[in-house]
Amino acid sequence: MSSEEVLWVEKYRPTRIDDIIDQDHVKARVKEMLANGNIPHLLFFGPPGTGKTTMALAIAHELYGDAWRENTLELNASDERGHCDD
Repeated sequence: MSSEEVLWVEKYRPTRIDDIIDQDHVKARVKEMLANGNIPHLLFFGPPGTGKTTMALAIAHELYGDAWRENTLELNASDERGHCDD
């Protein structure tokens, strides 16, 4: 895949918490933490496709705006599935 090609899911991934569909109880709590400026370490868990990465990236966008990439490091365990270095 060339650097200009972007997966559809990445191109249209919500960048604001309010744009995330469903997960209203999670969105409300995260927005409360952001408003209070009291953001603890967070650990998201659940089955694939439930919005864990999207929520984490939306939080980064809310906190850092256009500089979110310079202030975040995305580590996703699913990127390493199926690889064995024996």
